[in-house]
Parts: sequence; C-alpha cells; structure tokens
Amino acid sequence: MMPRLSLSNAAWKLCLAVLALLALLEVALLVAHSRNLLGPAESGSLRAQFHPVGILRFRTFAIDQFDADSPLSKAGAQIGDSVKFDRAIDVYGTTHAGEPVGLSLLHGELSRHLTVQSAPYTAPNDSGLEWLEVGYSAVGLAFALIIGFKRPQSLSCRALSFFFVMTVFNAFTRPSAAGFYYLLGYGAWALTIWLFWASLVVFSIYFPNDHPEGLRAKYARRLPYLLIFVLLATPILFVSRVLSLYLGPKFLLISAILVSIHLLIVISSLSDGLNAANRESKQRQSWVLLSFSIYTVLTLGTWFTHLWSSVPTQIFWLWLWLIGDLVVYSGLIYAVLRYRVFNFGFAINRAVIYSLTSVLLLVSFGIIEWLSEHVLHFESREKNMLLDGGIALAVFLGFHRVRRVVESFIERVLFSPWHHNEESLRQFVRRAAHITTREALLTAFGGELERFTKNAGHAIYQMGRERQFDRVNQLLLNAPVRVDVDDGLAVALRAETAPIQVADINTVLKAEWALPMVHRGNLGGFVLLGNKSNDETYRPDEIEVLGFATHQLALDLVALRVEQLEQYSSGVEHEAQIREHEAAVLRDQLQAAMQLLKNTDVIPTR
Repeated sequence: MMPRLSLSNAAWKLCLAVLALLALLEVALLVAHSRNLLGPAESGSLRAQFHPVGILRFRTFAIDQFDADSPLSKAGAQIGDSVKFDRAIDVYGTTHAGEPVGLSLLHGELSRHLTVQSAPYTAPNDSGLEWLEVGYSAVGLAFALIIGFKRPQSLSCRALSFFFVMTVFNAFTRPSAAGFYYLLGYGAWALTIWLFWASLVVFSIYFPNDHPEGLRAKYARRLPYLLIFVLLATPILFVSRVLSLYLGPKFLLISAILVSIHLLIVISSLSDGLNAANRESKQRQSWVLLSFSIYTVLTLGTWFTHLWSSVPTQIFWLWLWLIGDLVVYSGLIYAVLRYRVFNFGFAINRAVIYSLTSVLLLVSFGIIEWLSEHVLHFESREKNMLLDGGIALAVFLGFHRVRRVVESFIERVLFSPWHHNEESLRQFVRRAAHITTREALLTAFGGELERFTKNAGHAIYQMGRERQFDRVNQLLLNAPVRVDVDDGLAVALRAETAPIQVADINTVLKAEWALPMVHRGNLGGFVLLGNKSNDETYRPDEIEVLGFATHQLALDLVALRVEQLEQYSSGVEHEAQIREHEAAVLRDQLQAAMQLLKNTDVIPTR
C-alpha cells in the first residue's frame, strides 16, 4: 500500500486555500491581459509562420511564409531560412507592438544576429469559447473548495479537490496575450498537467472509503512509480512547451497514449470499486463510474481531434468537451458529497414535466400575444404595455393549474406504472379506514407494503406496555422483536416526525427507510422498509406517498383503539346498569318481604 503523507485537516485546508488563491490569481491575470475577453487588443508579432527545424532544437524554427510588412522581410530574411530566438518568450510574439526581439537568422551556412521590432497584430476573436473556459475554471475552483473543506479527512476527496484545482490551471491557457502572460498560461499547464492526471488516479483508487481492495490495492502499491513518472514527465513537458524544445511529431502521440493509460486505470479502478461496493454505496459508485466514463470519451476525443483533425473540428470538440465536463462535474460532486445520489428516473420525470409545462407556458403566451396584436389594436403605447402585462399576469396565474393538469397527464401516459402503483396505495388507504380489527389492518397494510415495494421487506413496530416498540408485523430479515424507546432511530423519528434514511442514523436496525407513525406529536410506532430487490433507491415521490400511508395507518390504529375503548366502556356501563337493575329488584323484594312481616301477627317462639 502506498505510504500516506501525514497532513492534518487544518494543514490540508491551508494548502488547498493557497493553491486555490494561486489558481484564481492566474485566471485573473490571464483575463486582464487577454487579447479577446475584454475586447480585441493589439499585441506584437513577427507576422510570419514557422515550423520546427528538427528534434531537440531549442527555439529554432524554419520560415514557411511571412507578410510583406513582416519585420523579418524588412531584415532581408527569405522563406526557408531558419530563425533561432534569443528568448523563448518571444517565440509566440510580444505583449505590445514595437518591442525588440533578438534572434539569429540562419541562411545556409551563414548566420547573423538581428534585433527587430515586432509589428502590430490583432488576434482573431473567439471570446465565446474563452468565456466558457473562464466559467469552467470558476466551477472547478468552487468544486475544489467545496469538496476539500467539507471532506478534508478523506484521502480520495483530497485527491478529487486537488484534481479540480488542477483543472483551473489546465483549462484556461490560450487566450492570454503573447509574451509573458502567454507563457504564464502554458507554463502553469505544463507544470500541472501530470499532477492533474495523477490526482485523478489516486481518487479512483481510494474512493469511496480510502481502503482499496482487489485490483485497486494492486494499483495503490504501484503509486510510487506513478509519482516518479510525474516528476520526470512534468519538466520534460515544461521544457518542450514553454522553452520551445521540439521533441518530434510522435511526442504528442506518446502523451495521448499516456493519458489513455491514466484513464484506463481510472475506469478499471472505479469498476473494481463498483463490484466490491455494498448496497449502500453501489448506486453512488455507479454514478461516479458513469461520470468518468463520459469524461473519458470527451477527453480522448479532444486528444485525437488535436492529432488528426482540422482546426474547426478541434474548436467544435473543445466546446463539446467544456460543456460536457460541466455537466459531468455537477453530477460528480453531488455523488461524492451526498450519502446517496438522486433517483435518475425521478430526475427524468421532473425534467420532462417542467420542460413541457415551461414550453406550454411560452407557447400559450406567444399565441395570446399574436392574437392580441392581430385582433386588438391600440395606438397608445401605454395601452399596449398594459395589455402585455395583463396577458403575462393571466398566463402566470394560470400556470400552476396548467402544470397540475399537464403533470397528471404526463404521469398517466409516460410513467403509468408509477401512477398506477401510487393510486393503488392511495385506494388501499381509503379502504383501510373500514377494516374493523387491529390485526386485520396490520396484516393488510403489510401486504400492501410488499406489493408497493415489490417485496422489499418491511417491519412494523408499535409502542408496547413496557415502553418499548414491539414488532407487530414483519417480512424483513434481522428485524428485532423489540426496539428500545431511546434507540437512535426512535429518537430521530421523534425529533424529525418525517421519513428518515436508516443508514444516516446510529442504530442497530438494518433497513433503508424508516417511516414514523405519529399522532398528536407522539411517536406511536414506525415502519421499516428494506432494500429493493432491483438495487434501485426509493424515489422521493414513493417516500412521500409511503409516509402518507403510514401516517394514515397511525390514525386508523388510534381510531380502532378508541372504538375498542368505547365498546369496552359501553359494555362495562351496560353490565353496571344490569347489576343496578338487579339490585333495585332485590331491594324492592326485600322491602316487600319486610312489609309483609310487619302486617302479620306472628309471635316468635322462644
């Protein structure tokens, strides 16, 4: 296993803050000195096109062509001559026009040193892509701070937050002006690109519990070799990109192969983690694997288009890569920071419903606006504004009613199994109010739970006479017969009075959800739900309707208890009335007998 560096949470947060500050400073400097973001800006250029002369040649290029007003043309250079720059910073131009550029002009065996003045040059404007890169960097920085400060104790989360910081250094490189700031962007990229990939590998190996097993453990034992590779590859990349050492046409292909190997390690590690994940973390691990699988496709596409495609194709794929990564990162951070991820089917359901209702709202507003323009004619501008405002207000007020109708229609058509399942449970709740015995009600409710959850298992508990919760119905394995009134789950249910995920509570009970049976603020019992057999999580709408049904069960049980007490009280009262009547009859008979004795002259014998 790879030895870990001992770093306290406070020290880690300080280091992360410093890295984030440096990344933010770099982005601010590049934006401030960009040629496009704040409007077209003039920089300096030799107005010529070059290609590298040969492998392992510092700052040496051959002239392919140059403009008529190029400083090289004025200095007597010819196409095919070679140029060796005195400083690598001048290879990509100068920050301002008119700055001196020192170079050696090589013509055959002849060599002469020149100092020329850079000519004015305005870079092509592609500010949309560059602003997207700025937004991408801002999102990466925010994710880094959120994960790093919220989960500082986790090695995998530290690696992921470090990865997001590195995205800032790696995303925003091209737009800066020529000269120092151009090298600043590429220098930061060259120094962090392999740290970027290394941190991603560390995250995939140690996620989610920092204890790799199986294939991930084998990778973890070989992580020191990865560190050696990073220490060797980073300065090579820096020298080749920043100091203009040409390493040949195959070097970029080698880099793409190495990136592919990194991504293979990431995907295989996450797949191994998914196979070893338990029920509680399998869905989260699946979501992370899906996110990085999409990221792998986008990243490999970027490298391959850069190697073999035209410039327009490269620009298009860069747009796709940035937008796709923003979506992937948003899902990734949710999966890492939340104990459970959202139900994907429910997300699609909400997205479809709100998309259609929003489109319906816009279309209805447009139709009404069109009709008003062609039917109603007002010459006054104020009246037209009042009409538009009235239409907008009417559409807004009717939106919620329309949304409910559309939502019901969509769920009946596109999500009919969900709708049918929920409607069947609500129908059972209405009928359960007419069940006359407690035992029959609990048995029927247990059967309905099994139908609704597709045999996920359940256990129903009610408060007993000994101030403990007694199990009264059960189809859930390992459900104890009794639960202490101060068990962590019981305390949480009393405090929240709402459905709770059992895994989030310190309790001995094994289940996925707990539903409280609350009446007038008192916890009279609760229902435990097991894991679904298809490894899906419960959707929010399912938990909502199950919570409603459990609450109604509590009310029905209370009603049955009240009826039983009334019946018992009525029976006792009736029995008392009978006894009172019998006593009255006996009193009357006794009085009659006493009266008969008084009226009869009977001398008692001695």
